[in-house]
Amino acid sequence: MTSFRFLFAILVCVGCERPSPKVIRAAGTPATGQAESIPALPAVLISNSPILGKPGVITLTDSVLWVSDYGGDPFLHLINANSGRIIWSKGAVGDGPGDFRSVMAVMPSPDGTSAIVFDATGRRLTKVNRNPKIPSNIGDVKRLPLPMVFRLARLREGYIGWSPDSITHLIIFDSSGAVRTRESGYLLGGDSVPHRQRVSASNNVSICARPRGDRLIVAYLYAGRIEIRDRDAKFLRLADVPDSSDGEFKVSSKGELGWSPTKYFYPSCFAADSFFVAVYSGSANRAADKSPLPADGTQLQIYDWNGNLKAKFITTEPLRSITIGKDGRTIFGTNSVNSSIYRLQLPSDLKLEAMSK
Repeated sequence: MTSFRFLFAILVCVGCERPSPKVIRAAGTPATGQAESIPALPAVLISNSPILGKPGVITLTDSVLWVSDYGGDPFLHLINANSGRIIWSKGAVGDGPGDFRSVMAVMPSPDGTSAIVFDATGRRLTKVNRNPKIPSNIGDVKRLPLPMVFRLARLREGYIGWSPDSITHLIIFDSSGAVRTRESGYLLGGDSVPHRQRVSASNNVSICARPRGDRLIVAYLYAGRIEIRDRDAKFLRLADVPDSSDGEFKVSSKGELGWSPTKYFYPSCFAADSFFVAVYSGSANRAADKSPLPADGTQLQIYDWNGNLKAKFITTEPLRSITIGKDGRTIFGTNSVNSSIYRLQLPSDLKLEAMSK
């Protein structure tokens, strides 16, 4: 358990109208030598409170936002998506009903009356009711079997997770939490890199499944790599990412090849039926004094399900995680640094529906 907690600590660390987006200069210089012009999406603050702690995963159902809190105690917030008012906050540190150790996924029910909350440390799925008068029930808590799972997303009637201590990293669970199938996941670095270093580099990923359940993506935090996989998690293709890489490794003073990341790539993603969005960071992961920096990103990359990059936008505020409303254009995002929730709007002339063809 000690080694698991150490590894987990490394891993964690409504529509509105708006004018045509401004165009600003993106950081970096492409191969042409010309700075790339990317439209900007203004981020409108809707909620900012110290009680939000370090907002992480965010998801929308009806007109409410379910938001996890990486700071914990409370671990979960329910927020009015229109006004930004915090409806309730709950989830103390512990192992009892309604308690958590770490919340890494929040998956609302289709009718929005409850959500399944994934506690990675406790390997638990807990049903949390939207109505605060209905307490979480011990009978609604399900423990996932070994191996450990750090990332989880809903896939059809069940779930898909990423395991750090298995050759078959991608594990599909049924609705009861039982393992249905396993599939090999990719390890960054290539055969010349020691296996343990490849595992460390590859463990922090985001998984987002298409609502219709026939595709999913795996986006890597420490590499410019987004995989498109089928309904059984079998590899199909790589997305055409602008900043492609296979992780960062270098030879140490002892002559050993090891994982040595210098920046973040994809801290989160969101999947719709006609497209998916990846939040791109590109920022340094360590300060000059070697202290960790936040992984929040300032670029949204929109792809079709063939992996073609269709659009890019710069956000005026860094975002850690995003969700998109039923209109396909209203975006809500968390900022893990300033305890804030923002709303953004994709331009009306962006042809999202055509991306599914």
